[in-house]
Amino acid sequence: MQRLGILFFLKRRRINKDGKSPIIMRVALNGERTEFSIQRKIDPVLWNQDKEIAIGQDKESSEINMYILSLRARIYKIQRELEDDSKYYNIQSIREQLVESPKMFFELFKENNERYEKFAGITITSTTWKRYVRCLEYFKEMYIPKYKKEDFPISELTPSLIDDFEIFLRTKKKCEHNTTNKYLKYVKKICNHAIENGWLKKNPFTGRKLSEVDVDIEFLTIEEVNTIRNKKIEVERLAQVRDVFIFCCYTGLAFIDVANLKEEHITKDNAGNLWIRNKRQKTGIRFDVPLLDVPLQLLEKYKNNPLCIQKGTLLPVISNQHFNAYLKEIATICGIKKRLTTHIGRHTFATSITLANKVSMENVQKMLGHSDISMTQHYAKVLDHSILKDMNMVNTQLSQG
Repeated sequence: MQRLGILFFLKRRRINKDGKSPIIMRVALNGERTEFSIQRKIDPVLWNQDKEIAIGQDKESSEINMYILSLRARIYKIQRELEDDSKYYNIQSIREQLVESPKMFFELFKENNERYEKFAGITITSTTWKRYVRCLEYFKEMYIPKYKKEDFPISELTPSLIDDFEIFLRTKKKCEHNTTNKYLKYVKKICNHAIENGWLKKNPFTGRKLSEVDVDIEFLTIEEVNTIRNKKIEVERLAQVRDVFIFCCYTGLAFIDVANLKEEHITKDNAGNLWIRNKRQKTGIRFDVPLLDVPLQLLEKYKNNPLCIQKGTLLPVISNQHFNAYLKEIATICGIKKRLTTHIGRHTFATSITLANKVSMENVQKMLGHSDISMTQHYAKVLDHSILKDMNMVNTQLSQG
């Protein structure tokens, strides 16, 4: 085997506006050498030239080191294959094969996530982008310890490997059916992108159905809504979260939409009625909701709130994580046994506030910003189930009498 040398170093004279320099890989063989950027940049302070690694403790440094390891492995593999085939090769042969090497799965997934990060909050929600990032982290967590490899060609993404990932999600991460399938759909999207670009010939998802199952939708009765709304809460942070939650119950707004609600989204019709008119952040679908007395009172209550003025929003909405944590406290204070979350406010609007009060399915669909009425019909099924359950209890009591 011919003597092969690999060196990673920085182009320290080339520093971008973030203070980072590009990492260069040099490959030498029999006095010949070639070099090119590995498409990674790093702060020179975080680079150890003697060890040819990033020395930062952050996630970016760790990923750079993993990528360097994978590049070394790929080059040595190319050399071994050339030797095994008894082919004449030189530095150019190695460079050509390296450039033409197959797309690596984790690398491709990471590139996808970096693209999505740029569109987070614009064409996709920040939550969706974070789920893609988490999906990649989970796949690495499953794959690397088991297969002892930092990455693999996407052509090696087989149905059995997807099975491994599904088992990992269900067992190690305790993901429910729909959550598991959501992560698998993210992987499938990466596969479709690879197929479109010719990097993957056979779709490993062929024949695999990723359908969701109906889940019980939790919502509040109007009595429970009134209990929460009328409860005297002395702690200001809890009172504000309660008010925002009640606003969602009476408008059907999702958390991200109520968090971004601004004066420009409130309009008055010819009869003087006030409406919320906006597009859902999650889907971009328009929704129009008339403001009832309760949400109007809440908007009036917070019109001079310092946080609202600072953020330019109409309600003092905190982070989703803290919001849900405080809702648990509110449920305890109010004696509500149900697990309160930001989603329940929207579900309550669809069921107890609108459908239970004879609002037409089509109008509820428009107010919720559903693209398909079947999504709205799901709430009606839930409501029917709730009514039937209550009436069965009545029947039981009457029978006992």
